[in-house]
Amino acid sequence: MLSNQIINGKHVASSSYNEKKNELEKCQRHSNLHLEYSQIRQEIDWFYYRNVELPAYNTANYIAQQVLVPIRTVIPFGEQDKDTEEYRKNLFDGKRVSIEKGFILEITRAIVNIVLYSGRSAHWMVILNGLSVEISSGKVVALCGPSAYGKNIKTLNVTWLRSHIGIVSQQPVLFTESIEENIRFEKRNATDDEVQSAVKMSNGLLLVF
Repeated sequence: MLSNQIINGKHVASSSYNEKKNELEKCQRHSNLHLEYSQIRQEIDWFYYRNVELPAYNTANYIAQQVLVPIRTVIPFGEQDKDTEEYRKNLFDGKRVSIEKGFILEITRAIVNIVLYSGRSAHWMVILNGLSVEISSGKVVALCGPSAYGKNIKTLNVTWLRSHIGIVSQQPVLFTESIEENIRFEKRNATDDEVQSAVKMSNGLLLVF
């Protein structure tokens, strides 16, 4: 509970208020670091594209134009093999730079994710301390807290996300297929056991089978 106290005529914030303030400051630092990482990523991407990747592809395009325009002259003089090899070299240089750029950016993102996002952007911040839980057999238990707040589902794999979400609407919609195929609609490679398990969980065993 957030509250303020008056001590000796002074307005003093309680310890809970200070804790909340510190937490908000940590979140703010996380946002600033994330913004700085995004800017660094854009600068690296633009630097490689402008200074290394684009010139390599431009050189390859220039060679191709110089060969295609006077093609009647190149072939009689037997220069096609030399020009082709030079074109391939510059094209390979551009490809190599693109791979290097992607590798560097992904390594940078991995490091940032490990440093910033582990433990809600702060490795010094305690998430669970002295937790002791007794779980009965067959029960489903979930730990929910503010540490999951702000996650963007756009970064998740759509197929994986949809495989973990089920929606039961008030008005069922069936497609022009069998009931079994409708059950398999989201996961076409589902086994027969998975289909029967889904039917049992929805209490529709008597209806389907």
